[in-house]
Amino acid sequence: MHRSAEGKLLVVGVPLVVGAHSAVDDVLAHLAPECGAPVDVEPIDLGRLLPAGHHTLHYTGSLTTAPFTEGVEWYLTGEQHVTAASVARFRGMFSAGNARQAQPLNGRALVEVPRI
Repeated sequence: MHRSAEGKLLVVGVPLVVGAHSAVDDVLAHLAPECGAPVDVEPIDLGRLLPAGHHTLHYTGSLTTAPFTEGVEWYLTGEQHVTAASVARFRGMFSAGNARQAQPLNGRALVEVPRI
């Protein structure tokens, strides 16, 4: 998530599915518990966190966590794999969940972002 100097929000979403180990697992392994002390993460190539195809959809929506702010620019990529152990660790950190359920489009348009 990014907040511009003007306060506008942008989120890059990468759906995670259980599969082979990936660079995402390496990042998730260093996450601190919610409201825990900050942790340092070694420098990583952010390109490794994105799926190889870089297929991306865009829509204007809202945050999936409180306060559910509207007008958020979302960019949703293809899926990235993580191990079952990473999923279990993440679920253990947020046992009550960390987001609301998916919402209907309510007239929002999904636009495919052209590859550059």
